[in-house]
Amino acid sequence: MRVLGIETSCDETGVAVYDSERGLLAQALHSQIARHAEYGGVVPELASRDHLAKLAPMVEQVLADAGTPAGWDLSTATESIVIGRVELRYDPRLSADAQILAERIPSWWSRIEQDLAGDLDDTMLISYVPHSGRIAEATGMPRWAAGVAHPPSGEIVIAAHAPDGSKTDLQNLLKHEMVHVALYRATGPVGEHDAIEGL
Repeated sequence: MRVLGIETSCDETGVAVYDSERGLLAQALHSQIARHAEYGGVVPELASRDHLAKLAPMVEQVLADAGTPAGWDLSTATESIVIGRVELRYDPRLSADAQILAERIPSWWSRIEQDLAGDLDDTMLISYVPHSGRIAEATGMPRWAAGVAHPPSGEIVIAAHAPDGSKTDLQNLLKHEMVHVALYRATGPVGEHDAIEGL
């Protein structure tokens, strides 16, 4: 279970996401000490206004950092296949492609691990939808995006069709997004995007 914690003390606003299995996933803290210093103490009216102004953006940031991007709506991906620690959710109209992907994901991940010379956590949630417009709606990515990964959480979204209606190169698209996740897990957040986009 995930818990969103919000704390507003006198002069601090704190937000965190805690997972009962994985522990603390993300946190943010905003201090108002400098704002109140000139008054010699906390001014309640200023403090409450600052809490209101900071809280929503902090919640959005912490949810995204925890792998729960705000606004994701992948409602057409209602079917699922579980392959080990990978869950592939897909639109029922895409079941034939989803079956093929499910068969190949383990070997792709194994190859990625070999290339990186490591045994990496293979927990992923992959959502497969008909058109990349759904990805743009769900993730806030540009309309041209046909796939997107959130490496810290292992969440991947891919589409069968590009914005112009043409079929995507589904296998290479998914492998590309899986490499984002693998590189993050192998090296951490530093340089991951530059490394993969430079391929």
